[in-house]
Amino acid sequence: FAHSSAIYVIRNGQPVRSWDDAHYYVKYLDNAIRWLETQAKFASPSDRKSSIAWFQQGRAVYEKRALEAREHAAVQ
Repeated sequence: FAHSSAIYVIRNGQPVRSWDDAHYYVKYLDNAIRWLETQAKFASPSDRKSSIAWFQQGRAVYEKRALEAREHAAVQ
């Protein structure tokens, strides 16, 4: 039930990274995590903890991509 499909671009054997795009998702996930921590309702504290951990894991992916984009831009 996806609304769109992901597009992956490889240029010269390297994935294309956009700092702006990755940074947007880092901030988006920061807001989602804050909501989970403060307003979301869960059946149990362990459900809350587990959900937050998954969102933090996703945030780490986009943070890594943002750093890769910055490093790649600095080299060029």
